[in-house]
Amino acid sequence: MNKRIAIYVCLVGIAAVCAAELGGSLDSVLEVAEAIGFCPVQEPPPIPCYKTVCIASTGQWGYQTLPSGAQCQGGTGVCDGHGHCVIPQPGPRTLAISSDTLNGAISSFLWGDVSLDTTGNAPPLVFNQHIECTEGPGPIGQICVTVGDTHYSYVKLSNTPGDPLNFPIDLSTECNWAFCINVNQIHGSLNAVSVGFGQSSSGPSVLVSIPLQSADPTLLIDFPAPNVQLSNMRLSLQGTLAINGAGNGLAISSAIDATLDFDRNLTNFPDWLLDPFYDIDGEIRDQVRSNVASAFSTPARKNTLNSALNSAINLYAQLNVPGFTGIRSITAVRAASRTLFIDFIPN
Repeated sequence: MNKRIAIYVCLVGIAAVCAAELGGSLDSVLEVAEAIGFCPVQEPPPIPCYKTVCIASTGQWGYQTLPSGAQCQGGTGVCDGHGHCVIPQPGPRTLAISSDTLNGAISSFLWGDVSLDTTGNAPPLVFNQHIECTEGPGPIGQICVTVGDTHYSYVKLSNTPGDPLNFPIDLSTECNWAFCINVNQIHGSLNAVSVGFGQSSSGPSVLVSIPLQSADPTLLIDFPAPNVQLSNMRLSLQGTLAINGAGNGLAISSAIDATLDFDRNLTNFPDWLLDPFYDIDGEIRDQVRSNVASAFSTPARKNTLNSALNSAINLYAQLNVPGFTGIRSITAVRAASRTLFIDFIPN
């Protein structure tokens, strides 16, 4: 009898005993015995959804496809029976965020101050400087001086002077044919904002509101007109929300509209006497809408709001949604009953 065959017969006999002793099948033990008898000791590296087998006729290792349903990639995938490891994709989920629930979260990312003042009595809110040069007479040459830049009207999103996120609102003393008006230190804090949601014909919208205060009176008006005191002031910024270009966040896709709500009182003067001749409330609201729209007209400043909103949404989800792993992509966004609904695919 050929020695190799004799060894194989002996191994088969041993395998039968081992199978009985170990409680395994004879086929599984025969595979091991065959490998010991005919194939090199070193097995080839494993391939997902395949198992290594010893081919007795060639004395070489080969691969055999695992059946459908076998686990692969450390248990995260499932074999399809054709040698492919399929990683199950997470199903879509919906994140529901009601109005005012992001107030605390967004305050962590959107901070700084809002200030409007044309009196020059408020502390300078943005201070920078630049150099201006002119040609001097004769042999003197160039004469340069340092000029200070001070803004009393601004929205601050950064503490660094000159940062583009420290930007002034173009606000100056307003005059008409009869008198001039100065804004007297209107101010507020961006970390006291409230965030609301709504649905309009153009899509879901976000409303960011900021409470404001002022010195007394709020508007200083030249004699003979009375000064104006504004109370319960609230500046609101509103824009339409859409999925951002990367597909994994939200962005304000429209121009930002601004409204200023307030209660108005003429100082030491009956309101009814002036109202028929001069629309004070309308003039104030028109100026605010125009100035804020201009301030947020550049993409960088609008993106600051977008970044703060997305950061607040992710922080809210991490704290309130069990098993939240992040947002891979957003498939839809809508609002109803003052609640924002975000359909997304998780990471």
